[in-house]
Amino acid sequence: MLRRLHRILGLSFALFWLIEAGTGVAIEGCWWLDNAVYGEPATSIRPEVVGIGVRSLSAEASSIYSAWSAGTVPGQLKIYYKDRTGKDRVRRIGHAGDLVYDVDAADLSSMEGVLRVLADAHETLLAGSFGIWITALSGVLLSVNLSIGMWMVCRRPIRLKALFLWRATPTRLGRALQAHRLAGAWVVLPALALATTGVALALGSALDSLGLGRTGTQVAAYEGAAREPTPSLAEPSIEHIITQALATASGSSFSAITMPIARNPWYEVRLRSSSDGRAFWGSRVVRVSPHGTPLPSIDKSPLAADKISAMFYPIHTGQLGGMWGRIAAFAAGVLLCVTALLGVVLWRKRNADRRPVA
Repeated sequence: MLRRLHRILGLSFALFWLIEAGTGVAIEGCWWLDNAVYGEPATSIRPEVVGIGVRSLSAEASSIYSAWSAGTVPGQLKIYYKDRTGKDRVRRIGHAGDLVYDVDAADLSSMEGVLRVLADAHETLLAGSFGIWITALSGVLLSVNLSIGMWMVCRRPIRLKALFLWRATPTRLGRALQAHRLAGAWVVLPALALATTGVALALGSALDSLGLGRTGTQVAAYEGAAREPTPSLAEPSIEHIITQALATASGSSFSAITMPIARNPWYEVRLRSSSDGRAFWGSRVVRVSPHGTPLPSIDKSPLAADKISAMFYPIHTGQLGGMWGRIAAFAAGVLLCVTALLGVVLWRKRNADRRPVA
């Protein structure tokens, strides 16, 4: 029964797992390449660099979405905006405020365009909000199938040496079976970590796309702040917004800022602290009203899911373990692809051996 279920799940969802694992490996590879090409000495992003970078786009941009740490290169900044013609673009700024590049976000000849397509395929299978639910479902079924596979192996008496090391096998079917079992044994634990955290991230994105948790405590706090009298009609600067957010968490550094939109009419400033370890982006999000007033903590609001999501992200990408963690995530993705492909090969080989000879 379990063997049959394992086979049915594997054959039914192998393509989805290959896409997700393959794009995850490709994204990790792009990050390594990005660091090799644009690497600079590690520094913290200064609020004034963010402010100058955002204001420099005022004449060229019809709207500015957000500004994020470049991730693989601490100290560099990426500003995501829409130009006057309506095209999405990305401007990258060095740690000293110099322009690194400014490219069309959809240009596949640039790293930004490639990363955008890979990320969309990895998170939504290029199917929009509906694809997020498919990604979450395939992650759940991958976790189930990995668990079934290991249960079938472990319920039989088998030495660890035979489970993790290659043994000479005379038949092709035996070699295919052993390779599939071997790859599965090596990948099962890291793959389970990748799959379960991926499911959590996908569900968080899916619920966010439905607008759940965007009302209540935080909106009420915003509306209260919006009615507060302001000493000046001038809107506070980006530097002021970031400084106000930093003041709420001593010892933190700036990671990203998202501009107000209709659904979220406040600035969202993401901060990194020592507890975030080697993660590219921080886990603490501070909302600041357009008047520059920090909104109450979201620890007890429905939006606390943002914090949970931020905690899972560095685990899913391997960032939590620094270089070795990212290498492990990369290797797990490769092994997961190999395991899925070997499962299909094994199924076809068995079918061919059972087919009667004419």
